Amino acid sequence: MRRNRHNIIWLAALGILTLLAVISPNVAASAQAVLLAVFVLAMMGAFMDVSISERLFKRITEQVTARQSRISSDAREARERAEQRGSYFIEDLQMLDIGVITAQSGSDGLVMRRARTISKDDDGARPFVTLYVPPKDAERTINVRFEFIDQNGQQRYVHQMNPYLREGEFNVLADHHLPLDGNDEVNGVGDWDLRVYINNVLVGLHNFHLTVSTTERRERAASRQPAPEATDTPARRLSAERRDAPISLEDLLRGDQQGKGGR
Repeated sequence: MRRNRHNIIWLAALGILTLLAVISPNVAASAQAVLLAVFVLAMMGAFMDVSISERLFKRITEQVTARQSRISSDAREARERAEQRGSYFIEDLQMLDIGVITAQSGSDGLVMRRARTISKDDDGARPFVTLYVPPKDAERTINVRFEFIDQNGQQRYVHQMNPYLREGEFNVLADHHLPLDGNDEVNGVGDWDLRVYINNVLVGLHNFHLTVSTTERRERAASRQPAPEATDTPARRLSAERRDAPISLEDLLRGDQQGKGGR
């Protein structure tokens, strides 16, 4: 009993530090869970048999380590980007994966793939997120909102869902996609963002890239082809007279590229 009284002081100090870490918005939920587990096991170790507390500590550590190993690199990056914007998810739900699924019709039927580069050759793209749901957070409904932000900062896709959570790994795949093939509102190339919100809190910010379609590449290549030689016309004579006039940097670069292509 005397030993237990002596343990009260350092347990109280550990409890205060753990409490500060748990309420701090700068500490990730997974780290908070580990600290709480350590504190609980420290209390149990102080007041119960050491061998029992060691077995419990080993079991909890193995569970936390196994869960951390299932977190994809995309999910880690997306969570860090969200936290850099000052967004911290305080619930015990943990994001294991995040990304974009594309669909493309072909001779082999509909082909779906996970992609970080999409194009207008694809029929469409839809987002997904994978969560780890602890038992105490299961059997309830949450709000999940997906957003696509294009290279110009414009919102191109918004879709909300209210899935009913099940314990363990839980996949949320949007049931509507962003049309790509033939969509005139989607144009250009550049980096896009997938934003995932859970109960109005930004939990992930995932980057992916939009490229031009095969048709657009062919049209651009055709537009770069030199025009056929024309007969002597007033317009041709006027063009010859302007050869000594200053030209733009864009014209110079274009001419340089064509020269390199001919060599």
